[in-house]
Parts: sequence; C-alpha cells; structure tokens
Amino acid sequence: MARRLVAMGWSCRVVTLDQDRIGSTRQQYLHVSRLRANRNDSSRIGRALSSLRLGLRSAVTVIRARPSAVHVHGIFWWTIPPVVAGRLVRSTVVIKATRDGDDDPRTVMAKRIGRFRVGAVYGLSLRLAHVIVVLNGESMQSCRGLPCFEKVRQLPNGIEVNELRRTELRRATARQKFGVPADGFVITFVGFLAPHKGVGDLITAWEQWRSKESTQLWLVGPDSGFYRELSDDVVADARALAGRDSRVQLLGHKPPDELPEIFWATDLYVLPSYAEGMPNSLLEALGAGCQILATDIPGIIDIVDEQSAFLVRPGDVVGLVENMRQAEAGVEKATHNIVAKIDIHHLAEIYDALYRRVEPSAKREVS
Repeated sequence: MARRLVAMGWSCRVVTLDQDRIGSTRQQYLHVSRLRANRNDSSRIGRALSSLRLGLRSAVTVIRARPSAVHVHGIFWWTIPPVVAGRLVRSTVVIKATRDGDDDPRTVMAKRIGRFRVGAVYGLSLRLAHVIVVLNGESMQSCRGLPCFEKVRQLPNGIEVNELRRTELRRATARQKFGVPADGFVITFVGFLAPHKGVGDLITAWEQWRSKESTQLWLVGPDSGFYRELSDDVVADARALAGRDSRVQLLGHKPPDELPEIFWATDLYVLPSYAEGMPNSLLEALGAGCQILATDIPGIIDIVDEQSAFLVRPGDVVGLVENMRQAEAGVEKATHNIVAKIDIHHLAEIYDALYRRVEPSAKREVS
C-alpha cells in the first residue's frame, strides 16, 4: 500500500516491528523504521514492552513529521499514542481494525480487566479517529448503535495483482525449486500456528485423509519468537506431525517477498479459521492462482462464495477431508472473477480520498 501511495504522489513513513531482522530502510519518499523486537522474550511482559516501544516511537514520528494523515493498524492500547499525536498535530487520523473478536470496535468498547470495564479507555482511539476502517460486513453491522458508527467505513484489504499473477513459467520454476514432482499435489496453509486459525483441525483432517503419496502439506508461519498469537500446543502438534509424516513440511516464517513462489507452487490453499478480519494470505493465494478451501466465516465469505471456493463450517474436519479429496481429484472452482476486486490500486485510490480530509494545500505525507 505504501509503495502505491508513493506512486500517487504521497510521502510515506512507516513504523513497525522488525520481525525479520531486515532493519530500517530509507528511499526518497518511503521511510520504513523497523524496531527490533526481543524475539528471545515471547512472554506477555516482553511483548507488552515491545508494543509500548512501537506505540511511543510511532507517536514521536508523527509529532516530528506532522503528516497530512496518520494511518494506524489495530485498535489496541499501544496504538493510542500515535492516534493522540495525530490529533495534536491536526492530521487526518484513520484507524483500522484487524480481526473480529479481537480489535473490532464493539469488542474494544466491551473490554474488561477482571471486573473492571476498561472499554472507555481502551477505545480512546475510536473517539479520536476521523475514520474507522473495518474489513467485513458483519463487523460493520456490529458497529451499529455505537457512538462511533458514523465514522466507520467497510474497506477490504488489497494485493498487488501483477506481482502475484501466476504464469506457467513462474509455477514451473517454483515447483522445481521446492522439489515438487510432476504429479505432486501441494496443500498450503499460511498464517500463525494458533487455535483461531484452525490449524489443529487441518492437522486432524490430514491424518484422517488417505491422500496420494505425492500429495504434500506445507505449513507456513512462525513457530517461535515474538508473536502474540502463537500457541505452544499447536506448534508442538505441527512439529509432531512433520516428524511422523515426511510429506508434511514446516516452512517457518517467510518474509512477504518469498510468499509468491510458495503460492505458485501450491495447488490448494487451506484456511480453516474460526475468526478473521480479512486474511491477506487468502487474497494473496487467490491472486497467485490457488484453489481455495476455507471456512464460511465473516471476512472470508466477504471475498469468496461456494462458486469460487470450497467452503466448510468452522471445526468441520470431515468437510475438510472431503474437500481436500475433491481438489486432489481435479475439481476446480472459478476464482478468476474475484482477483480484479482486490487489486491494491483501487484500494489506494479510496485511501487517498480519505486522507484528503485535510486542506488541499497541506503537505501530502502519511505516517
């Protein structure tokens, strides 16, 4: 998104945690400050301290840059400082919820610590923001009746369609790199190894299914380090499965620029989640030409339907097995009509209009 905004004439400053040890980068109109997280301390206190650093550093960046717009991902306690800073320097403030049941506006306003209701404090960002972005229709409906409803906009995530588009050459090169045989069928999951992602259901379904010997299961996502959503139990189950079955590969965390070739080598992308906002990995898999097997939950059914994906109810292991069997047998869904709707170019134009709430003569900079 930042690169696309730069192409539209914006200057962008991004502040994020450095999960991949990339370090900060600086181009003419795109500055990315990556704060090193303590990956050796994945405790709640360690994560909280890193999150606090991120929030405070973001606020300092906003105050120094005095941008036209401040765009904050996530409605959490550590995102309050940059929102407050944005209002202090009179920027347009846009905040974006990322997952239903976690940081959507209604969940935020209902937050409690023990017996104490803290939603009013936790939701300070909701009161201060000029625009609140939610990702799916159900999240939008859940905001009805909230004081902030008039500021809520439903906008999807987006992808760089051209960078992800599958070609015969890209697919052949990727499958050769990963050693996939000519008759191989690759099933891939990309995401956190966490209960709400349904990874346990996928593991159970794989063990119940008698697939072909040339069929492989790739689990892509971090299995250690600073990630608040990781589950030790799910990680242990995934490692145990890979130890028992040589066709199962744990590929670990992959930076964004390495994901396209994984998707190009993949036949079926599986996302058996229980809760989502709008999963980027699903959008990327669609853009890369994968067939899709997912749960019929908000955030997913806002993207695909029964004509474009294999859909099951959350927790339906039998359904996962049956649909993996169908996909392996060559049954295909029509995904090509969806890709144009999730192109980042269209989405960037919408955000450009949101940011322009400021005076036309103001400096076009977003943090």
